Amino acid sequence: IFTIHHLLRGASANEFIIALYAIEEIFTIHHLLRGASANEFIIALYAIEEIFTIHHLLRGASANESIIALYAIEEIFTIHHLLRGASANESIIALYAIEEIFPIHHLLRGASANESIIALYAIEEICTIHHLDRGAS
Repeated sequence: IFTIHHLLRGASANEFIIALYAIEEIFTIHHLLRGASANEFIIALYAIEEIFTIHHLLRGASANESIIALYAIEEIFTIHHLLRGASANESIIALYAIEEIFPIHHLLRGASANESIIALYAIEEICTIHHLDRGAS
C-alpha cells in the first residue's frame, strides 16, 4: 500500500492523505514489541499480518479490490496524527521507511527463530527513523 507510485497513481488527494495517516499505527506496534505482555505481542503480530494482507491485495488487484483495501485500512487503523506536524522531507523519509517493512512479512510467516529476531530488529530500525523525524534525540 505504501508503494505510492503503484497504489495511488490514480487516487484522489483524500485517499493519499488516508494512506499517510495509516502509517502511524505501524509504529505503535514498535512500542508493543519493546515491553509488551505476551498477549500484546500476539496482537502486534496480528496487526502486522493485516498490513501485509493489504499489501498483497494491492500488488495485483483489480480496481475494486484496491478500493476495498483502502477502506480496510481506514477500518483497521485509527486515523489521527501521523504527519500533521511533519515537513515534506520528513514525510518522504517516512514513506521510504515503510518499504523496508515488507520483507518482514515473509520472515514472520514461516521463519526460523533467528529470522524472526532479525525482523523485529528491522521494525525497531524503522521506528527509530520515525521518532527521529518527529524531532526526537
